Amino acid sequence: MENSDFRYLKDAHERVRAELEKVQRALADQDTAAARAALKKTREKFAQLEQYYLPMTEVRQLIYDADRVYYLGRATETAKKLRRAKTLLTRISQTGGEPVSSAALKVVVMIDELLETMVGEPTRVPTKLKTLGEKINLMAIKGDLILAGSKL
Repeated sequence: MENSDFRYLKDAHERVRAELEKVQRALADQDTAAARAALKKTREKFAQLEQYYLPMTEVRQLIYDADRVYYLGRATETAKKLRRAKTLLTRISQTGGEPVSSAALKVVVMIDELLETMVGEPTRVPTKLKTLGEKINLMAIKGDLILAGSKL
């Protein structure tokens, strides 16, 4: 889970900034139609940042923290972090349409299974945490593919 960076978040931010620059250029050229079109794209890119990338970053951190505190023997705190991640993923699933919903809800199921495993089969928890972390990293890094058919 340590093997990740924030390039995906920087890229999402850059897409918003690039669209804002298009709005500025169109306004400077007094091209109202182009400004409106660029503003619409800016809003779409900002919605993706706000409703997917930022919450997904928080989910990723919660999963990383859950992994860390589990190894410190703090199962209650681990479960709390996992439940918070589940809440955020549920919200993400409700905002972006089918591709986003499907991807987020699959991870919600993984978290539910992990929480059950913590009670019934604690020896399997490290493997499940690792798998969950890898899945979340992939969702963050490949967000542009997940968002391709979304309503955001």
